[in-house]
Amino acid sequence: MDKISSLKKKLEFWASSVEQNNFNCFPTLHEFLTEVHSTVHEEVSSTILQHLRDLQASLLEYFPTTTDDNAWVRNLFVITAKPVSFTAHDYESLIDLISDSDLKEKFKDLPLNNFWSSLIEEYPNVANHAGRVLLPFATTYLCETRFSYYTATKNKYRNRLDAALDMRIQLSSIIRNSKRICDRKMQKHQSH
Repeated sequence: MDKISSLKKKLEFWASSVEQNNFNCFPTLHEFLTEVHSTVHEEVSSTILQHLRDLQASLLEYFPTTTDDNAWVRNLFVITAKPVSFTAHDYESLIDLISDSDLKEKFKDLPLNNFWSSLIEEYPNVANHAGRVLLPFATTYLCETRFSYYTATKNKYRNRLDAALDMRIQLSSIIRNSKRICDRKMQKHQSH
């Protein structure tokens, strides 16, 4: 997270420099301006500043400014205040959890994800809060796997124009037993 913090500070520095019409932080532009004895037109300067502000906004959207509100996940037994995202009930559960000496030992012995996973039944809300902190990004594995299956099907049967049936089959999580399906079809066909 230090690199994100550093990037946020750089963007702020660059934006404040551009506001002061100082382009030293952009060596290529500064060198060019010095070489041609020119300055940046106000409209161009405004565009650069707007671009930097947009970058800052995007960065904050993806990596919001964090407080130490999630420190309890990593160091459970030194918590001093209610985490902002907690309801009163969740905080009371957290206090109960902290006062359990057996869990204190378990916290020391287990990796964080195993510790919090082990509490899902006894302290579901607190464990879910911890899970959201520990697992902020969902996996794309299943999506990518299904897409690969579908791509293989489309390459194999590229002359077919209707993709809906193929997609339904390829994106389903149900494992097909093609032999059993064919046998049933044959039995129905033979009985008529």
